[in-house]
Amino acid sequence: MTGLRTDMREVLVTTLLDAEPDHRHRQPEPSIWPFIAALATGLFFITLIFTPWAAAWGTAALGLALLGWSWPAGAERLSQLREERGT
Repeated sequence: MTGLRTDMREVLVTTLLDAEPDHRHRQPEPSIWPFIAALATGLFFITLIFTPWAAAWGTAALGLALLGWSWPAGAERLSQLREERGT
């Protein structure tokens, strides 16, 4: 490992026991999904105080926010796969 690139968001992953550099992991680009998930979580707990139906609606809203957060973006994911394969 020579170092991290400056034109991409990368972190260095080390081995568990020796803390020796193992590989680089590319971080995703910034998105709005973590903020939406935080809002859904806050609204879930606040409305749960007033009605038990908030458990159903809040779980659905939070599930959709987490799904959107974890869903890979098309072009970004393809470029990451190509880079990992070295093609």
